[in-house]
Amino acid sequence: MLNPQEQLGKVMGMLSHNDGALTREDLNNYIWVRFQRSLAHKVKPNWWEVCVNPADAEALGGAHKVAEACWQMVRQEWVEEGRAAEGETPDVVFCRVDTSISRGRAKVQAEELDIRTLVRKQLTAQAAGKPVCAGAPKKAPVVAQFAISCPWNGARIPVTGDLSFGRSPANDVVLQDQPYVSHSHGQLVRDGAAPSGWSYLDLGSRNGSSVNGAPVSEKTPLAEGDRIGLGGSCYVVFERI
Repeated sequence: MLNPQEQLGKVMGMLSHNDGALTREDLNNYIWVRFQRSLAHKVKPNWWEVCVNPADAEALGGAHKVAEACWQMVRQEWVEEGRAAEGETPDVVFCRVDTSISRGRAKVQAEELDIRTLVRKQLTAQAAGKPVCAGAPKKAPVVAQFAISCPWNGARIPVTGDLSFGRSPANDVVLQDQPYVSHSHGQLVRDGAAPSGWSYLDLGSRNGSSVNGAPVSEKTPLAEGDRIGLGGSCYVVFERI
């Protein structure tokens, strides 16, 4: 009988030689490998990103179906681990369709996030219509009173915590197609002194920020309807839900 490390090596070897279409069994194996690695590092992930080739996603019923199937797989791993009764089940699985992923392969990333960050990422993804499958959160989510409206794609992102803007994929609001926006351009931050409870802070961007057309370089309190300019090439609107 193989020990856990040997079993892990065997499964990884099988996946590395898969040249056909991605199957649900393959997905299950990818999830299992990431799950075992997380446990080995004493991490209990609640945010999962599964990247697959567009053709594989379509063959499996679409990206939303992939997210749903992977959520069920991760939950089953927690059940078998004996922790589901404690509420330590995955909260969110997000499926990313990526042409750089070869057919028959998948890339799985997993993180353990605090509840505020988890809910913010979930709501941001859902507001943009991205394929997400979510379980019940362990705590009641923060109720948003304001949202960021993005005119270029119609997305409306509830504000439940600090929101970062920039071209880097690490930001909460990613503006990859805006050449005048910096990688880390600005951030929406909590501010008890502001009437709305929120302010905007430019993060030393190359082309600057503005609020209602006026350039800003320091933390600036926001009010309902304020228009935040980013690099002079685009803007978002701070509005009440």
